[in-house]
Amino acid sequence: MEKEKSQKILIMSAAEVSSTSNGSVPGGTAFPYPPVKAAGVREFYPVSPAQKRFYVIDRQFGGMDTSYNTPQILVVEGQFDQERAEKALRQLVERCEVFRTTFEFAGGEAVQKVHDSAAFQMEYHECAETRAENAVKDFIRPFDLGKAPLLRAAIVRLQDAKYLLMFDMHHILSDDISLSVFTCEFFTLYDGAALPETGIQYKDYAVWLDELQKSGLLKKQEDYWVNIFRSGIPVLNLPYDFEKPEIQSYEGDRVVFLTGKDLSRELFALAAETGTNIYLVLMAAYYVLLSRITGQEDIVAGTIVSGRSVKEIGNTLGMFANMLALRNYPCADKRFASFLAEVQRNTAGAFLNQDYPFEKLVDRLGIRRSLGSNPIFETMFLVPYFNIPLFTAGDLKIAQYNNSQIIAKLDLRLICIATEQDINCILEYRTGLFKRETIQRMSLDYLKVLGAVTLDKNSRIGDIDTGSEQKKAEKAVNEEIEFDF
Repeated sequence: MEKEKSQKILIMSAAEVSSTSNGSVPGGTAFPYPPVKAAGVREFYPVSPAQKRFYVIDRQFGGMDTSYNTPQILVVEGQFDQERAEKALRQLVERCEVFRTTFEFAGGEAVQKVHDSAAFQMEYHECAETRAENAVKDFIRPFDLGKAPLLRAAIVRLQDAKYLLMFDMHHILSDDISLSVFTCEFFTLYDGAALPETGIQYKDYAVWLDELQKSGLLKKQEDYWVNIFRSGIPVLNLPYDFEKPEIQSYEGDRVVFLTGKDLSRELFALAAETGTNIYLVLMAAYYVLLSRITGQEDIVAGTIVSGRSVKEIGNTLGMFANMLALRNYPCADKRFASFLAEVQRNTAGAFLNQDYPFEKLVDRLGIRRSLGSNPIFETMFLVPYFNIPLFTAGDLKIAQYNNSQIIAKLDLRLICIATEQDINCILEYRTGLFKRETIQRMSLDYLKVLGAVTLDKNSRIGDIDTGSEQKKAEKAVNEEIEFDF
């Protein structure tokens, strides 16, 4: 595939997000793990902690929920061949065991079972381009975790030489990096090229992780996280517009805004001056925003790491991503530069202990799970691990479809994407909890915080004002753009 017409996206790895600009703080694991090896043939294999959570949630909803579907909707222009597409997908089902995996209870435990084969057939539809959104909505349906493959695909012909190519799979077998790998491998096979031999499969990793936990090699990491929350878990009092229900709806929306070139340049300069990086600056400012709108000085926000800290995993498809709960203290009397240094240290510590499964931490802390809230944190700061811009595959031109159906798995999530020219910010929220105008005000406030800290990095957090950047911030949010990633 050849990329074209795309800005350079400064996507950073977990290590880079937590490192300083000169790389003096490592972000990778400091623990020598045994290699991941083939697990051999078994009737059942253990599930990873994340898979177990998805399986339990699926049972609670009676298998009728789509909140943990991970659709990938692409617009394809050119002469797209249905038979070649279906052949490529069948090759992927044969190649990747996750697509031939089902989930069930055995011996009182959730387990996964890998099948020798799984029947797969691609859907084909035609509709007017004005009905494309309805086609996408109809395509995303619940999966039965007891039936393989947990993969669905469809081609929708919109007009001559223009199609929707739709993939959907359950989150229990995929994460964002896996989606990116899957897309690249699909088009490689579609073009008739060969893929390298497969090595480790996800079941092998699940067995390895299960043995790693039982061996005690993750005990130091467990102690790190338990110590972080030894004084309890602060509850973030976000300014909800609506009462929080016992069973949460995942319907969401987003407000998309830009920092603007001038502010972006100033933020990069601040990162260089403080020996941090742009994402640490943006994260620290987000904690300041959360403190401003809640009045709290002890805040936990989540982030996501790839979970691929052992080399054997490589481009294996599966659910490897892990969540980290980052606890910081944006106290009113702290100077922003000092707080930024604290965020840098705390983030580096968290990434050094990133291999301890979040779901295990929830269990270890004895947190009662609820369908109405997320354990430990309700907000997240996220840096995407990949971006699929406009690219070509043979004679085809492919781009992401702007899907208006947004699944919000958290109450509030800030996604920041730095390009060479600007910083794109996305505030994603649950529409059952917030009015859009509330999130727009938060977007304005965030831009004001960013403007204030670039004017004076030694400002006291409690004194950070919003007036100086008012007009610039309002312009950025009112000129909202569409930005897919």
